[in-house]
Amino acid sequence: MRKKAVELAKGQDEEKVGISLKIPKNLKDRLQLFSEQEDVSMNALITSCIELMLDDSCGNLLKQIDNLLVQEIGQLSHKISNFELIDEGDDKRLEKMKATYDLYMNLFHQVRRFI
Repeated sequence: MRKKAVELAKGQDEEKVGISLKIPKNLKDRLQLFSEQEDVSMNALITSCIELMLDDSCGNLLKQIDNLLVQEIGQLSHKISNFELIDEGDDKRLEKMKATYDLYMNLFHQVRRFI
C-alpha cells in the first residue's frame, strides 16, 4: 500500500479544499519522516491513503488472496488426509506437504487480520 500511496501522492493535481485533522504527535512525526524520504507532502500522502481506503483495492486483492488460500488449504488438507506411505521417500513427501500446509495456514491467518 505504501508504494501505491506514494505513486498517487506524486500524481495529485486536483483542486484542494481545507479540512482540519488532529493526529497523535508520534504518528505525525512518522508521517513527516516518511514523506521526506519519499519526497512528497504529508497532505498528499494522507489524501492518497484516504483514496486507497475508499477504493479498497488493497482489500479486494486481499480477499482474492484469501479465497485462493482457502482453496489451496482445502486441497492440501485432503491430500494429506488421504496420503498413503507406499514408496521409500514418501514420508519426506508427506512432511513437505505438512510444512506447506502450515505455511499456507500462517499466510491465511495473516491475510485475515487485514480483511
